[in-house]
Amino acid sequence: MWKPRLALYALLGVMAFGLFPNLEAQDVIKGLVVGKDAIRVAVVLYADNPETQFYLNSHDSKENILTAIQGIQYPGGPEANLGAALEEVTESLLGPDAGGRAEEGVPQVLMVISAGQSSDDVSQGERALKQASVYTFGLAVGDLILPNWKLLLRTDRVCAV
Repeated sequence: MWKPRLALYALLGVMAFGLFPNLEAQDVIKGLVVGKDAIRVAVVLYADNPETQFYLNSHDSKENILTAIQGIQYPGGPEANLGAALEEVTESLLGPDAGGRAEEGVPQVLMVISAGQSSDDVSQGERALKQASVYTFGLAVGDLILPNWKLLLRTDRVCAV
């Protein structure tokens, strides 16, 4: 049986996490074919500082990933430093030690979930993701379209949920 191969990195902003704990990430993951030789998932929460919750090679089943997401604790904090979180992804999660398979030609996809504006500059992280050929898409929770998302997502097609 053919299995899709993909590396999915989920960045969860603390404001979105506080409004809708675990909902969006779980809904996305429930529809995936997850496994060592299929889709791998990593999760990073970001607030004042990014916190890697687990790496691409931390869990090899959908059930384990969903359980891990349910166990994530809301870190809190007044900031939403998306730029630092993007840099964390490029520095710590793309390589083979973290389960990344870019050198095997496996697509790298970043899903950003946020409910507010980034507190820091996203341009350095955006450039690093672009250089690493990471495809990025986002989910804005609320009615605010984040201005820096058009740069990050490299598209004018940005919508809020």
